[in-house]
Amino acid sequence: MLALGASVEIATPEGNQVVPIEELYLGPGKSALEGKAKIIVGFYLPLSQNAETSVFRRIMRPQGVALPILNMAIWLRREGNSIADIRIAVGPAGPKPFRARLTEEGLRGLIYNSQTLEMAKTYLSGEARFRTSPHRASSAYRMVLSQSLLEDCLTAAWEQAETK
Repeated sequence: MLALGASVEIATPEGNQVVPIEELYLGPGKSALEGKAKIIVGFYLPLSQNAETSVFRRIMRPQGVALPILNMAIWLRREGNSIADIRIAVGPAGPKPFRARLTEEGLRGLIYNSQTLEMAKTYLSGEARFRTSPHRASSAYRMVLSQSLLEDCLTAAWEQAETK
């Protein structure tokens, strides 16, 4: 939902408000919802337009642990041979949901090719900060997986956007 640009409607004693979903997360186990004074009553997603698509992939542990090692979502808008706009969400990648904003900025307006893909991997490795988890994986392993996920998701989104 982070990559899709979702908003959340929150009911409060003062009335309802709509905020970007990213604003709900304050840190591990912490939310912008204050006890029983606020409650989520709706989610809003922008309608998809022509040449826009989204892709989600995750890597799970083979032992059946319900926690993903890593997941990635990409929303992409394509104009001809270039990436007109893009949003990339990676998780779990830190204390709260992570948008790869520097990677997104580096990709906007570029023609998608192997050089662009390698550049995207470099951007992502420069801004992502993965934690080691005994239930998921080491930070180094997650970094390697993030490169593969980025290639898979970005390529799939690029190809899907061409058909829309």
